Amino acid sequence: MAYNGCVASPYSALAIANEFIERGIATGRPVDPMKVQKLVYFSHGWHLGLFDGPLIDEQIEAWPYGPVVASVYHEFKRYGRSGIDEPAIDLERGRIRTPGIDPDDDRTAALLARVWQTYGKFNGMQLSTMSHEPGSPWDVTYNNRPPGVVRGIDIPNELLRQHFAELAKQKRA
Repeated sequence: MAYNGCVASPYSALAIANEFIERGIATGRPVDPMKVQKLVYFSHGWHLGLFDGPLIDEQIEAWPYGPVVASVYHEFKRYGRSGIDEPAIDLERGRIRTPGIDPDDDRTAALLARVWQTYGKFNGMQLSTMSHEPGSPWDVTYNNRPPGVVRGIDIPNELLRQHFAELAKQKRA
């Protein structure tokens, strides 16, 4: 996939989650499942808004408590409200591997560092509140869902792109 003059493939959401889990462990401030969800959400949104391409290869869904990536939810739900103490792993061709970003992907590394710097100081509930702001992609999607549906509603990448591109424009002004 090409975007903004670069060739890149989106990462798994677990690879991005692992970057924040490792930062949390390294700084002595482990992230809980809600916080990692919101950090993945903000990272994906900013990537769409700044670079016109997706960061992750999965859809973000509008759930009652905010934007959620189902794979991240299912991988870390066992932690409840506790800090996550180890990254996700997966099996690839019979080997156990820890998903992460390409070490040569400086742009993504810089974006994730910036997201951590900006949002890492907040807890999961605070980040959830930020993601629920009126007019946010979660708010627009969740509040326009079909009657009786509470999960599984994709937040369109185009809606995320427009929202975060507008935020970037406001910050530059």
